Amino acid sequence: MMKRAVALLIFAGISGLALAASTGETNLSANKVKDVANGLAKLLTIAESGNTSAQVDLGSLYFTGVPRDISEAVKWWRKAALQGDANAQQILGELYASGDVLPKDNVEAAKWWRMAAEQGNAPAQLNLGIMYESGVGVLTDDTEAVKWFRKAAEKGIAKAQFNLGVMYGAGDGVSKDIVEAMRWYRLSADQDFAAAQYNLGNGYSNGNGVPKDSAEAVKWYVKAAEQGYEAAQSNLGYMYSTGNGVPKDEIEGLAWTIVAAAKGDMDTVNNRDRAEYYLGRAKTLAAQQRSKEIQNEIEAKEAARTFHSSR
Repeated sequence: MMKRAVALLIFAGISGLALAASTGETNLSANKVKDVANGLAKLLTIAESGNTSAQVDLGSLYFTGVPRDISEAVKWWRKAALQGDANAQQILGELYASGDVLPKDNVEAAKWWRMAAEQGNAPAQLNLGIMYESGVGVLTDDTEAVKWFRKAAEKGIAKAQFNLGVMYGAGDGVSKDIVEAMRWYRLSADQDFAAAQYNLGNGYSNGNGVPKDSAEAVKWYVKAAEQGYEAAQSNLGYMYSTGNGVPKDEIEGLAWTIVAAAKGDMDTVNNRDRAEYYLGRAKTLAAQQRSKEIQNEIEAKEAARTFHSSR
């Protein structure tokens, strides 16, 4: 059964300046300190003139720490937001929704996200859609959720594409259409969104919305499993163990089941235990060794993704 999941983007709208203090350097030379100070002074002058882009960047600068001053960051973001800057409005929405910097206030978050969303800010459109889908900060309204998910999805936001697929798959806020759900899942999956890859794999495995194709199901399960998605890892273990869509390999199947079971799902744990009992000690030891290799590969890929996304 396909799982339904939606998730808020955290600080999706915050833009920053490529300054030394945000690169992790702790031993700045005197010249660099002077350059940062001069840059801050110039930016402050521009921001004080009412330039909203400078105000947003100044807020980001104070938030990341040159020097770090959260109250100053919020002050400048609010100034820009009140002048209609969509990025600043998106940021304020994030701050109110998270409750980490400002007092948590979902109604206030929805207000700022709506302002930004109506100006076409895609992260705000996604977040507003999530609020309507979940009934947080606004009354639950699946039709409104679909409306905002669609706007963000059409701008290429992978999470919005996935959420829109979920809405089509469930028939919430829109007529149920599995084919359309799979179309949106594919768009999201092509951007490496693991939950969409998993759901697309399920579609191919069951022949829902797409032609039944076990090999194609395995392809998408692999992509999601390699990102650490537990349900895909479990399904991939089953596919290998049964030779469904891939040459049968009991050791590889058990290895993926072991990796998935480490996350604690009791059904998967039971599947692992049964497989280990029936395969015997030698194959179990081989699968356990292979599972360690798989987990190391997953962690290495995650580290690489984190590194590239931070650049």
